[in-house]
Amino acid sequence: MSTQVVYLAFGPRKDLYRQIYFSVRSLQFWRNSNVGVTIITDNPAAIRGIEETVEVEHISIERIEEWKGELNFLWRAKMKAIEHATSMYPEKNVLYVDSDTVFAKDISWMLDELDRGEKFMHVFERNIASSKNSYWKTLYNDLSGFNHESYVFNAKTSMFNAGVIGLPKGRAQQLAKAAVDVCDGLCRTSADRTLLEQLAFSMVLSQTELKTAEQTIIHYWGNKPQWDALINEFGATSLLENRTLQEELSAIEDIDFEKIPSFYRERRMVRKLSNWLNRSICKPKVQYLD
Repeated sequence: MSTQVVYLAFGPRKDLYRQIYFSVRSLQFWRNSNVGVTIITDNPAAIRGIEETVEVEHISIERIEEWKGELNFLWRAKMKAIEHATSMYPEKNVLYVDSDTVFAKDISWMLDELDRGEKFMHVFERNIASSKNSYWKTLYNDLSGFNHESYVFNAKTSMFNAGVIGLPKGRAQQLAKAAVDVCDGLCRTSADRTLLEQLAFSMVLSQTELKTAEQTIIHYWGNKPQWDALINEFGATSLLENRTLQEELSAIEDIDFEKIPSFYRERRMVRKLSNWLNRSICKPKVQYLD
């Protein structure tokens, strides 16, 4: 196996583990023999049903807190987990994916690109300097002039989504460490930290050509309610029918991933009107056990 797909889940949220379960099954559907799977977690007991087909790396709560760093930045722990994975598999490409991802198409082409030394993030989002949004304008002003070694924040800096991080063997450890170091520097500025982990990966990986994976891997961070409903139904059916691995993979084949949007947002006015109607007119009738 030339590539290790890596997930990270920690804390009590059960939805993360359900999402990972479904994501792993969507990957296994493509039956690619060049791929292994590792789940880094503080709760190995939550990896049920797929534990025989994946590697589970148990980390302690204390390790996670250490990974957050002296500035206690949550998403730094994700970066350190990726760096940890590159040290676990120094002879492999590392393909990290968030829990809320689905392998909608065969990733063989991505594996070939990684073998050739290419890097991946999920999707290009924006050139920060060109954005007219007030958040991005503020971020640009707060970070203008920032540099760390050869990594410079300037008018050319673009943001890519970090739901997928693909690092080629031979350079994976160096790239992961560089991203952590850049993130530490960014966090010491006055900039809002929310997306600095993603920005750090973007700055490091896009210094040379950066590939994107949005046509193959769905990252549904913008529409979790609909996807979670699908995943919950999938899991409930597997439990009730005691489905085997092969039966679950057959069920994956029957799902048309293109019919569910990865991003869904109602316009603000629609949300406000809906909330007002629910509060003022459409109050639900409820009844409890006496």
